[in-house]
Amino acid sequence: MLVFLAGLVLAGLGLAAAGPGLALFAAVLVGVVALFTAVARAQRRAERRAEWHGALAAVCREAVLRRQRAWERLPLTPAPPPDPAHPYAADLDVFGRASLLQLLGPVGASTGAATLA
Repeated sequence: MLVFLAGLVLAGLGLAAAGPGLALFAAVLVGVVALFTAVARAQRRAERRAEWHGALAAVCREAVLRRQRAWERLPLTPAPPPDPAHPYAADLDVFGRASLLQLLGPVGASTGAATLA
């Protein structure tokens, strides 16, 4: 914000200047615009990186809960219902609370939960 305000002040001074001061003003204004662009890009990169690290921290927190088998604090992973004709699907605890699917967590591929089913 400070860089932007400095650019506005320079723009006002440059409009008042005439003659050789105009070339100096143009050079300084180009420098201020370049500095503002660099600061804005660095801010955008920092925000993306903070978002990435926040998501990574959430995954790590869930991994700790999975390792501790804190089932009540883990989210249920959505999955298709098991085939009722399958001879031992209900016996293996593949779906639901404290299940294999909840222990593994969200699967990466769209077909992952169906493959486990």
